Amino acid sequence: MRKPDDQLQQVLAERYGSPVDVAVEQSAPPPVPVRRLADSTDGPQRHRRRALLDALRPKGRAA
Repeated sequence: MRKPDDQLQQVLAERYGSPVDVAVEQSAPPPVPVRRLADSTDGPQRHRRRALLDALRPKGRAA
């Protein structure tokens, strides 16, 4: 005969899923890559060009 804790754990796993599976489902998504900061070795023209290209790059549409 099983211990009550084992039976409770089995019933909860059947009803709500395994704690391991639930933890995996609720884990945070991977972090968003950090935007590259302006490099101090870039000249002003390269920095301006990169800033303009970043501004003109198509953005994702809001859902």
